[in-house]
Amino acid sequence: MTIRNLIIAISLLLCSVCRADYQVSNFGDPISNLTTWLNSEGGEGGLWGNGLISRIGLSSNSSPTQVVVKAAAVWHIDSGTNDTLRILEIRTIEMRNVHGSSWIAALVECSSGKKILLFHFEGRLDDWWTRFYNVKDEGPNKAPEDIVTNVPNLQR
Repeated sequence: MTIRNLIIAISLLLCSVCRADYQVSNFGDPISNLTTWLNSEGGEGGLWGNGLISRIGLSSNSSPTQVVVKAAAVWHIDSGTNDTLRILEIRTIEMRNVHGSSWIAALVECSSGKKILLFHFEGRLDDWWTRFYNVKDEGPNKAPEDIVTNVPNLQR
């Protein structure tokens, strides 16, 4: 094995370890639950920003709705159509210990359940950083055991 192949193998291993596949509690406010968790020790001091993301090539003046629909198409969430994708809420959030200061979260509902899209515009790359998080279906009156739990794969 050459040094180049060893470096590639280690990089791939680290990327798979840093992948952030989490389910967010639907109890209370899912967006607040996710934000609180990512800003806490559970968010590993900002390291949650590493791992699997998709970059969306839209301009900085694109509307949040445009970014959500495009991200859903890129991530293959109900084909990114407004027929099957319902945007329930979009709001700005405060993220600490990560690059970029202006973050947006969108709570969406699709055929595979509720999800939160976390996104922000990266000016240096001239595109949008995006990642979806699953929201647990806990029923109307069931309190969560944990706010965020690790799951093996992102449901798409």
